[in-house]
Parts: sequence; C-alpha cells; structure tokens
Amino acid sequence: MHGATTTDGCDEAPFDLLYSYLTRMMELTFAKSTLAGQLLAASTILTPGAQHVYSDEVNESLQYTTRPSDDLLAYVWKSGARPKANFRVHLGDGTCTCSSMHQLGIPCRHFIAAARHFGQDQLILNHFGSIYKADTYVAAFHKARIEMPLESDLSKDESLLPAAAVVDGRTSSSKAKKAKAPDLNSRKDKVAKASPMPIPPSTTTTSAPSTLVLSSDSATNTTDMDMISAMSMGLAIPGLTPPMMQQYPIPPHSYLHEMHMHMTHHQQHQQQQQTNPPPSSAPNGFSMV
Repeated sequence: MHGATTTDGCDEAPFDLLYSYLTRMMELTFAKSTLAGQLLAASTILTPGAQHVYSDEVNESLQYTTRPSDDLLAYVWKSGARPKANFRVHLGDGTCTCSSMHQLGIPCRHFIAAARHFGQDQLILNHFGSIYKADTYVAAFHKARIEMPLESDLSKDESLLPAAAVVDGRTSSSKAKKAKAPDLNSRKDKVAKASPMPIPPSTTTTSAPSTLVLSSDSATNTTDMDMISAMSMGLAIPGLTPPMMQQYPIPPHSYLHEMHMHMTHHQQHQQQQQTNPPPSSAPNGFSMV
C-alpha cells in the first residue's frame, strides 16, 4: 500500500489481494464439488472423514465386553479387567455414560460394542450426526462454484476518498496526542526570582533566634513572597524556605504572626526567670550545700 507511488497502483492493490483469495476459494470449492459428485454416485452414507473415524472406533470396540440388561440397555467394560460396570449404553436413546456421543455426534466404541452384540449395526449409522452424512455434504457442495469478476466488470467509485497523507511517518493526530513534559525547574526559577534576599544556610551552633517586628501597614503593603522570605529569615528557622511556607493550609501572614508571637512570649518568659529566679523551697533547719 505505501510502496505505490501512483493513483493506479493504489487502486489495484486491494484487488490483487481479493483475486488471490478468490482463486484459492474457487479451487477448494471445485474440489469439494467433485467429491460430492463421487459420493452421490457411490450412494455412501458417511463422508470419507467420518468413515475413517468409524473404522477406528469399530476396531477399539472389539476390546470391550458387553452384558445386556434388557433388549435396549447394556453394560460395557474393557475385556480382561475386573468385571465391573464402567459404561451404561442405551440403544434406544442412543446414549452412553462416557458422553462422547453427546459431545461429538459420533457413536463411541462402547455404543458400537453394544449394538454389534445385539446385531444392530444399522443403528450405529443412524446415530451419526447430520454433518457426517454424505447427503448433507452433497447438498452443500454438489455443482457449487465461485465465479471471479472480470476487469471490465469493475468500476471505480469516485465518492471514496483516499487515505490521509502521512508525513515523516506520523500524522497530525499522532503529534497532538503527545503531551509536553512538565518543566520541574520552572517553579524553582520563579521562586528564586521572587525572593528579595538570599536565605542563609542553617548552622549547627545554637543561638537565640532574633526577633523581627513588622507593623500592620508594612505587612499589608508587602507581597506574600516578600513576607514569607522576611519572616523565615527573621525567625532563623533552619531549612524553612519560601516554597515550603506556601504549602501551609492557612495564610502565610497569620501563620507566621502566630509563630512569632509564641516565640516572643517564650523568650520573655525565659528572660524573666533569669532576672528574677524563684525562691528556693529548702526545709527549715537545714542549710543548702
């Protein structure tokens, strides 16, 4: 299909495949029609394939022993084995407990052994399925043929448009399906540009956190990013960065203000304890050593 370079080549490509398929089917149909004529002339009951299976089952049935229960019911088991009932055959219903007849539509070796024991060989042929009968094959394929259209009988339908053009092995629809990979560094670049001052690295030395007092007027005029950067630096929280502060579920101003007030109150309480330590509660009569 893709190798054709002209319009005529593209139009002829499907017909080459169809003609090859029709030629093979025409030859097979002719062979089946010839066989159907031979079966009709020979007046056979079974098809050649069914006759071959029937011959094999007859040979296997010779290895089985049959014991009748009445005129239509018998029990069959393998000769030489223990005399126990392995299969029950009903000639009137055409059934056997092996279920092979029900599944395949072909009399099993147990049914054949029981029918031959009663001398009813014709009953075996009557229980073959219709698809194995020669008359069914003759009705389907006798004088059947397939005719191929000539080139003069073909006409082009102008309403059928050609397939979509392919450029560089891809169509425009396939290009649209490809999603653009997200840029993971774009957000980091925006955060770095929006931050007014660099964030100092955390140190291992312990020192009292410095306080940063912001008025309400300056807080309202400062952007969220500037406020976050200023608060994180003033509180000297190790590892606290502006992108991390943006992920808190409450507004940054309220959260940092509460944190700042809590730490300021804690520092004032510690300074009061250092300036005015509480009196010792030593018991009377004992000196503190």
